[in-house]
Amino acid sequence: MVRLALLFAAFALAPHAVLSPSALAQGALEFMAIPPASTLTAVGDAGVGLPSAEPQAFIYNPAQLTAADESHVTLGVVAPTNWLPALSADLAFSSFAIAANLAPEKTGLPVRLGVGLARGKFDLGPQEYRGEANEFLGSFDAFESYWALGVGAGFDLPIPIHLGFNLRRFTSRLTIDEDLNLLDAHALTLDLGVLAQVPVAQLAKWRSFDNTTGIVFDLAAGYSITGLGSTIRYEALGQTSEAYIHRRVRLGWSTLLGYDLDPGGGVLRVVAFTAAFQAERALLRDEEAGTYASPIVSPLGALLGSGEPTTFDPESSDLFPGNVAEWGHTGRRGGRLTVLEAVSYSRGQFDGDSFVCRDDCTTSGLTVSVGGLLRAYGSLYGRADLYRLGTHYDVTFIRTEHPFSEAFYGVTLRTALR
Repeated sequence: MVRLALLFAAFALAPHAVLSPSALAQGALEFMAIPPASTLTAVGDAGVGLPSAEPQAFIYNPAQLTAADESHVTLGVVAPTNWLPALSADLAFSSFAIAANLAPEKTGLPVRLGVGLARGKFDLGPQEYRGEANEFLGSFDAFESYWALGVGAGFDLPIPIHLGFNLRRFTSRLTIDEDLNLLDAHALTLDLGVLAQVPVAQLAKWRSFDNTTGIVFDLAAGYSITGLGSTIRYEALGQTSEAYIHRRVRLGWSTLLGYDLDPGGGVLRVVAFTAAFQAERALLRDEEAGTYASPIVSPLGALLGSGEPTTFDPESSDLFPGNVAEWGHTGRRGGRLTVLEAVSYSRGQFDGDSFVCRDDCTTSGLTVSVGGLLRAYGSLYGRADLYRLGTHYDVTFIRTEHPFSEAFYGVTLRTALR
């Protein structure tokens, strides 16, 4: 047997549960909900309505692809990080993304265009396959992963509107057959998103005549729905199982308050504070009414069987015609303080039916921007050459704390397209 049941059971805080084929079919790709972006994770993972320059942001909301003002290409990497270190040293998540945003002057069209490519991977470590007499037959590296291709369009209206979609291809490798052939399961899903930005200070004419200095006060709101349109088929434990891929609906908003100043070397955002809020609803199960291995207590709890069948109570759940639907809810909020465009400190919190924590959990992060340091020095000390260099190129280092992982590190490389 594949030794994955212990991981799932401990992760869902149900140490005496065991994995069964029917229970496996009730939940799929749980680990693919791990946040892929360091800066957005630091604010409680409230990324759907918070415009972000991090390339992985389009996984939260594909409309993020055109949220930046200038044309640029950005590359982002989150190093492999051990999740649930107290349980196993083999569980590691990593992500990679590249995104490009082209303003109307680059496209020659009345819209800005964005495109992104990302990969997220959760390694479950080496697994053994044993026969009926517990004899060792072979081993393999188990993992779940996705590739995402995103496309976005932005409209530079008085209140800019951004639209986008992702296509994601999932791969799940959880077992092998008796002939030691790898049994990969695949699925294709669709994500949709919208993001609106309201430059309140600019519309209210609180800034300078040329709109370069003065108070910055922006509002933004976003909505996304991910995981549309697919199930994934497992060849698990000798039985073919079709599992529902969790659908997630996110609605959030954010506010930015800051001040732009031009000391002589270039416009510099001296200080900025961002607050973000998000409500999240995850469709954990959508199946025909009947008997299930166990009641759902958390998204990962869908993977666990209690041994004795339990009849699901439809009065405790939303209903679709002929089906039973089980939803989980999560609230997220966070804030970020940025000084001289160079150093940021973020802190966030989430609670509810989250896949990692049902009680309040706290996140935090520290970000250092090399480009921001160059712009700050160039602006304050009249070094136009350094200011231009920091505007054209940027390298950002991010360290994020999460309650159920070791500290993880990300780096973002950005170049402006002139």
